[in-house]
Amino acid sequence: MAEGQTDPRPHKWRTMAIVVGGVLAALALSVLSIAPSVPEPSRPTAQDVAVGRALVEQVKTSQGIGAPVRLSLDDRELGALSLMAGEASQLGRVAASVDEGLFTVRASFPLVLGLWVNTETEISGTHEGFPSLRTKVGRLPLPRVASRWSAEFLRWVLLSKGVELPELDALFRHLSVGEEAVVAELALPQSTGLVGNMVRAAGAAVDERLVGQLYCRLSAEQHRTADVRLTSLVRQAFSAGATADQVAYNRAAFAALALYVVGDQTTVLESIAAEERARCAPPAGEIVLQDRTDLAKHWALSAALTALFDERTAANLGEWKELHDSLGDGSGFSFVDLAADRSGVHIARRALDPSTAEATTARLAAITENNLLPAPLTRAPEGLSDVEFIDRFGGVESARYRQAIEVIDRHLAAATPPR
Repeated sequence: MAEGQTDPRPHKWRTMAIVVGGVLAALALSVLSIAPSVPEPSRPTAQDVAVGRALVEQVKTSQGIGAPVRLSLDDRELGALSLMAGEASQLGRVAASVDEGLFTVRASFPLVLGLWVNTETEISGTHEGFPSLRTKVGRLPLPRVASRWSAEFLRWVLLSKGVELPELDALFRHLSVGEEAVVAELALPQSTGLVGNMVRAAGAAVDERLVGQLYCRLSAEQHRTADVRLTSLVRQAFSAGATADQVAYNRAAFAALALYVVGDQTTVLESIAAEERARCAPPAGEIVLQDRTDLAKHWALSAALTALFDERTAANLGEWKELHDSLGDGSGFSFVDLAADRSGVHIARRALDPSTAEATTARLAAITENNLLPAPLTRAPEGLSDVEFIDRFGGVESARYRQAIEVIDRHLAAATPPR
């Protein structure tokens, strides 16, 4: 460089930094929003839950006979499913609809500082194989191939976690969008473990070997004593004392308890430690809590769902079951069942908190029936039809319903297991 000349490189790098910064700022402005495009949803109703449950049963039936799943969903059904999907995923808000031959799925995902990412995907016409999608993220339209890349990546993630799924074009056999409904034909694998494996892929890691060991320990002790009380099983599961990783131990213990108490009804857990559990006998009689088999199942499953997912997932599923029970030939909405659910959630939450895990384990090793479910809660309202539930409590979004839940929680807090 000649004497008196300045080095052009710092200026060049500053220019590049400004250009890159400008591009990123423009991209952020195109993608990010200060408000969600999907309004805050209402809570699912009993009718919404019925739609979701009917869909699951239809899928399971088709899988059982090895036939493709053929779904026809109108605007009402799409609305119910998107409402439940958004609440179940806890990732954002979802709204799906079909109108005049256009199927639209909108989603809003919250970020920090009050920002949102809004997406919109549209499908029209008839498709064989994976459908062609028009997708926007914010105001930025994506090339159609980007949707397929995203789906391929999701499939790869699920495959890596043990979920068996065919190629996209084999999975999506047919999709057509009509004036008032979407018809889809899916070729799901004939595998009884599909749902369980997908759930396991989404949940927290659990020591399956330890789950199997605890399950077999519960089986051996229960067959020796013929004791069908849930409290006896809980004491047995947590009697090992402090361990090197108390949270991991407690997570496995709750999973083993649910698998032992609920058995084949635990679809969401069925693939966990399946081979290990097959070597040991199932329960010798129905397990009971406060002399009721349903309450033992509610408690054990809710505790396991909290351990493997989180307390909101467990609470949602428990509430959705009661809403479904309020319809048709169901047993009715039961605040007693809900109390057992919430007890499992609350105790599991403390057992999985590193600051209280060891103390809670010691308490569970000496648990009593009224610690698990206080007797006054067994006299809570139950057997309510959908109409009666809404008439008395106003639905799950009402202040009256929240007050009823607060009463349950106060009883449970007062029944903290002994030190």
